[in-house]
Amino acid sequence: MLNKIENDEHLGYSPFFTKSNIGSSSGLIVIGDVHGKVDAYCKILQKLNGKSCSIQIGDFGFKKQHEWHLKNIDYTKHQINFGNHDDYTFLHKPHSLNDWSYDYESKVMTVRGAYSIDMPYRTVNIDWWANEQLNYAEMQQAVDFYSFNKPSRIKKKCTR
Repeated sequence: MLNKIENDEHLGYSPFFTKSNIGSSSGLIVIGDVHGKVDAYCKILQKLNGKSCSIQIGDFGFKKQHEWHLKNIDYTKHQINFGNHDDYTFLHKPHSLNDWSYDYESKVMTVRGAYSIDMPYRTVNIDWWANEQLNYAEMQQAVDFYSFNKPSRIKKKCTR
């Protein structure tokens, strides 16, 4: 059962509910690419009325936005999976899902990072970080974890 919530202010994400055991939630909302628009992000969280948890998938923002999140948002219920437009000095703070995350109940896995095609226009350690992508060892750890924990596939027999 998926219940859509209308998009807020042309952010370009499609939040959805799915069963999850994160916190005391009745669902898990996945939000993508806030790009510093914390007012719109906050409106989405307000619509949840504390009934669900959320994961913001990539591109939340830089220093100002991450400081705001840590100060104003319950990071035990609303966490961030970092993308290539995030301040990586906050990667190991309480609101971060670190390199990757996995929710056993919903079988949702997140992996951080992406390559910045706009890197030539960005400034090192201001709006671009060298560790925005997982290195080989970090990625291998995520792959190994997934390989061991991935949902099993149900094979159906074809009858003719």
